[in-house]
Amino acid sequence: MPNKYIDMNLQAFVSFSISENKVCASKNERKKWPTASLIKLIIVYQTLEAIHQKRILLKTKVFVHPLVASLGSHLELADIPMKMGETYTIYELIQMILLISENQPALQLMITLFNDLASWQASTHELLLSMGITANISNPTGLDYEDIAIFFDKQSMSDTPMLTSLELLQLTQQLVRDFPEVLLISQQKHMTIKNQIWINRNPKIMSPTNGITWQGLKTGYTVRSGQNLIGVVTKQNRQYIVILLGYQCDDKYSKYNVIEKIIKEVDS
Repeated sequence: MPNKYIDMNLQAFVSFSISENKVCASKNERKKWPTASLIKLIIVYQTLEAIHQKRILLKTKVFVHPLVASLGSHLELADIPMKMGETYTIYELIQMILLISENQPALQLMITLFNDLASWQASTHELLLSMGITANISNPTGLDYEDIAIFFDKQSMSDTPMLTSLELLQLTQQLVRDFPEVLLISQQKHMTIKNQIWINRNPKIMSPTNGITWQGLKTGYTVRSGQNLIGVVTKQNRQYIVILLGYQCDDKYSKYNVIEKIIKEVDS
């Protein structure tokens, strides 16, 4: 572990070389931490799996569920409010999750695939166990339970999703290995939803620096978690995954620079 990372203003991180199949550096890699929106990668995995199993198609259109619409009525939880009567394709829902980390699409995909929260929780528990991860995840958005529980009547919503950086690495590795097309989506510079263009919120996708190319993958933030980030990046034909948890900084974009500093160190 490089000493310069020990006092870094973050709770935990792990960097992994895909090319060499090894962990290069880490800090508090077994510390449980609120995932925030990083946990949305679970519903992305489940959706891509359903597509590969031909249970749904990327072009399948779904009507916005009343529960999803109710979440969108709280504007602080939705940048693109999805409303009753509207339809979205499965592809658009995945884009909205990966490019701008929307909450409503995660709920919509959960309902489309599993009908209700309890069924999703049970299936997710089994999926994580198959990856060697022992955890009970309460909801697919990563929102803290006090923000999401009000939308669920008499269903289990008593905790905030928490995983370690190592567990998030396992999830990311499985996702990228099983469904590499996820990176083709997450590295898109923009998307068009309801005739409006939305820019990928990862600034490094738009403007690469330091000889590093970003393929995504996911950002996450709540007041409780701080800034979280999963980066899949390439430098000099070597590919890395870096998981960053609990980074504290007023500049929400500086976490991308932290990952690049870590990559520069382990790649030197």
